[in-house]
Amino acid sequence: MDAEREARASDDPGTATARGVDRSRTPLDPGEERAQFASAVGRRMGHFVLEAFIEGGRDSAVFRARRVVGRGEKLAAIKLLRGGSPEPQFARLFDEERRSLASLDHPAIPRLLGSGVTRDGWSWFAKQHALGWPLIRYAHVSGVGLAERVSFMIQVCRAVEHAHGRKVLHLDLHPESLMVTTTGELKVLGFGLPGLPTGTDVSDLGELLFQVARPVRPFLDELRGSGSSTRGSRSQGLRRPRARPSSDADRVVLKAVGHGPRTHYASAAALAEDLERLLEGRPVSARRIPLMARVRAVLGRLVQSGVSAPTPQGSPSPSSQG
Repeated sequence: MDAEREARASDDPGTATARGVDRSRTPLDPGEERAQFASAVGRRMGHFVLEAFIEGGRDSAVFRARRVVGRGEKLAAIKLLRGGSPEPQFARLFDEERRSLASLDHPAIPRLLGSGVTRDGWSWFAKQHALGWPLIRYAHVSGVGLAERVSFMIQVCRAVEHAHGRKVLHLDLHPESLMVTTTGELKVLGFGLPGLPTGTDVSDLGELLFQVARPVRPFLDELRGSGSSTRGSRSQGLRRPRARPSSDADRVVLKAVGHGPRTHYASAAALAEDLERLLEGRPVSARRIPLMARVRAVLGRLVQSGVSAPTPQGSPSPSSQG
């Protein structure tokens, strides 16, 4: 794609690893984070050497690393747990995340590459490194249409379905969690929390679908209205659409961001199946729910959760995420 080639010519792809790696930790000032872990750069972790600090918290940090021994992935994202005496709950969460990642095997989820403990007590695990851009920015600048956006979201839903089948949750799905690599592959970043209730992830998938589809569906743009908001805040200026949706794509999105047992998808698999029906031109399950019930549901949902979908401007700006 022309826009993609221009972006690659003007920007070096950034690094993308799992977001929210230190959800339970108290964030440090960026300068403090870097200072605390600066001595780790250059250290050997198994077959890898740490090259650069990406992000961190009080007891752990994520680094870009390069393989120096053996064959396989040349680059990796390594999460490092501070040596010494980390608080017990941090060590437990670190180990749970490592074991959860080890149970996942899906092409859209960065896979675990190895783990270990250094002689001086620093625990670490390495996972697949992703170079690329956030999906929404990539789609906007590259001129990706509805069918391609839906295809990407099917991959996201199937990745979430795979994780849920292994009792692994995400709990923080947002636009920056979805990355398109320089080779055109979709990666979902940030998995690793064990658990059973999947409702949060399914709800977040609906909001992501809304944001991914909105730029190419004028009907959805009307729902958002003229106000601005950020994720997790209360939306302003929402208004009812001037006309009924004539597209199954709009119906699927309305159901995905709905609220209540009759107006939402029960699982990531159910949403993926409807999106696949949409691409294949088959009837979608969203047709079974009365239209006005879906419209009322989505308006109520958006007011409560504050869905926003800012459209990126200009060339894709490669991300550096941990």
